[in-house]
Amino acid sequence: METIKEASISERIIAKSITKRVTSNFAWSIVSEAIGRGVFFITNIYLARTLGVSNFGIFILAQTITYYFWLAVDLGTTMYGIREIAKNKEHAEEIINPLLTLRITAGLIVFSLYSLSLFYFFEMPIINKLTFAGCGLYLLTYAFYTDWVFKGLEKFRWIAFGSLASSITFLSGIFYFVRSPESVTATSFVWSLSYVFGSLTLIVFLFKKLRIRYRPSFRWGLWFHHMRESIFFTISGSLMILYQYLPILLLSIFFTNYEVGLFSAPYKIITGLGSAGFLIPMAFYPVFSDLYYKDKMKFRKTHKKLQKIMLIVGIPIAIIGTIYGDMFVRFLFGDQYKQSVAVFKMLIWIVPMYFMRYSYGSVLLAAGFQRLHNIATLVGVLCMGIAGFFLIPQLSIKGGGLALLLSELSILGTMMIISYSTIINRKE
Repeated sequence: METIKEASISERIIAKSITKRVTSNFAWSIVSEAIGRGVFFITNIYLARTLGVSNFGIFILAQTITYYFWLAVDLGTTMYGIREIAKNKEHAEEIINPLLTLRITAGLIVFSLYSLSLFYFFEMPIINKLTFAGCGLYLLTYAFYTDWVFKGLEKFRWIAFGSLASSITFLSGIFYFVRSPESVTATSFVWSLSYVFGSLTLIVFLFKKLRIRYRPSFRWGLWFHHMRESIFFTISGSLMILYQYLPILLLSIFFTNYEVGLFSAPYKIITGLGSAGFLIPMAFYPVFSDLYYKDKMKFRKTHKKLQKIMLIVGIPIAIIGTIYGDMFVRFLFGDQYKQSVAVFKMLIWIVPMYFMRYSYGSVLLAAGFQRLHNIATLVGVLCMGIAGFFLIPQLSIKGGGLALLLSELSILGTMMIISYSTIINRKE
């Protein structure tokens, strides 16, 4: 009897410990992301109005191309690094130094090649080249950003300071340098350079608060070891970014920067809302990474809690957005974006689907099923490519919205099937 009581008490202590860890992670993630995403929300509205539909479209397209090149810099190290540090906090420095050096080196190489190709191999107006190059600088400045280290160590509170430094720089820079549609190039450089201050802040906190000193590590064998281990995170990230920005890319092929701008204004707001939902599973992610190898029962129970939270938060957002979509778009962007209302009302429904997809994706990654996670994402990319190829030329921006809804449904359905068959309903 005493043994049963002791086990029950021990179980409650573990449950409280998990709850405390997740709550702390989530609370500080909220603070950090509220600062960063709040600023980007404000600046996107300001930029959409100030740059005008076409130049806003150019800036978004330049960002989109940059995100594709970022995959060659990140190399899957963000999610891989978080997982490995969470599993081995005592030797975190041995993981951090080679991974961070790898990112910085890759950032320098990719940015240099990208810039050279822009000016020597592509024919476009000089203002477009400079705008693309300005956004491309992000490949180097964000390589130094060490938020993934603090997430792995479950020291989420220090990330808020890096986010604050970058956000203040970006906000003040945009309001100071961007005053007219011709300021599109300045916009791109301000965006990229704002991460310099955030990166420096985090590196200082890493040493001052956690006594982890960054020392460049050029151990090639260790680099290749980490790259082999992170390859499926690389593939996952590549597929997800390809999927997320494919509608913008397709619109730029079939239509002008004007249509890209019309679509991007509501799409950036909605993906911002959807991405904010990732804060919740990200707070659970280090815990999932720990529990999967130590307590499968707690792992499953914790996942059920996460699912309930995601549904409770996601569905009301979609309902409110549908009812008041016209008012939101006109208020945020003005009458020049009135053609975006229908797209906004359509795309708002990807928010709850994002939330549920995150709940399944986070456990797959934490449990080491990156390959299966990639299958689900690949299904979405194929669906987006096929649906977009047929719908966008016919329906323009509405076709892009419809293609996204179909592809998001395909990803969510595939992830549900994979998660239940491999982890949730699997008998040990």
